[in-house]
Amino acid sequence: LVVLSGLGREALPRVGAKAANFGELAKLASRSNGAWKVPEGGFAIPFASYLDHMRRNGLEKGVERLLLDGSLRNDAVKRRAALADLQSKIVAAPVDPFLLADVVAAIRANGKYTRMRFRSSTNAEDLAEFDGAGLYSSYTGDPADPKKPVAEAIARTWASLWSFRAYEEREYYGID
Repeated sequence: LVVLSGLGREALPRVGAKAANFGELAKLASRSNGAWKVPEGGFAIPFASYLDHMRRNGLEKGVERLLLDGSLRNDAVKRRAALADLQSKIVAAPVDPFLLADVVAAIRANGKYTRMRFRSSTNAEDLAEFDGAGLYSSYTGDPADPKKPVAEAIARTWASLWSFRAYEEREYYGID
């Protein structure tokens, strides 16, 4: 995990634009003499963790099949179903227990806040040439609430990268 204070614009390739920009805001807030704040205890989960999740669970091959399937290009109904299937597999796949332990420890170390809102931070959003506003979903995880499992919040956030709307928008703008 990368704490907010360790993030800046240079971190974009590692953690995405939203997290990198949030790190820049945290630096500014720390010099504002309390005039404004950013949420306490924020951190980023690097792209490497998402890629590891996809590889460990054999989901990378599903993405490749989806991207190479020419029949999906002209059939929105079939494309929507294929994306929904991929999303459900991402959510169902187990999150790395070491990552999960680190995330839960970071949430618990946060003091008075017992839950965390997981937000996307990709290399295809919050950019000058493509903002991607509203394309990806955010989910709350709470180690103390079995109805809001942290692993599921992380996996659902990752899966939102493959929503029909997000996929279509990236295709329209020619984002690989």
